[in-house]
Amino acid sequence: MDANITGDAKHAFLYQNGAMSDLGTLDGAASFALSINGGGQSVGGAYTNGNAFIYQNGTMSNLNSLIPAGSGWSLDVATAVNDFGSVAGYGRNSSCQAHAFVLTPIVPEPTGAGLFACDALLLRRRRANQ
Repeated sequence: MDANITGDAKHAFLYQNGAMSDLGTLDGAASFALSINGGGQSVGGAYTNGNAFIYQNGTMSNLNSLIPAGSGWSLDVATAVNDFGSVAGYGRNSSCQAHAFVLTPIVPEPTGAGLFACDALLLRRRRANQ
């Protein structure tokens, strides 16, 4: 969900215990949330820069920074997150074609940033080429 903050600016928010919490943006003017899981992780996208995000532990992170570099993917919007932390959405592969993606979380590093395996992304690309 999103809410007007000031003027036309819209930010993703979390409504909990009768209060709204602004989730922020990814260095842009606007964001929107589409899904939340039982662990409090929320996912969505940023209007201005077209990047999918995950919000967890009080921080909004660009999902593109949490997948392996050189994967050939640009993740535009995350549409769902389940209670295991798997994220679904849509983005573009190296051929600029739009595709659905599923990211599977791997054990977070000590920094707490967390990373996602791209096995599902590569599997999706192989199937598209068959």
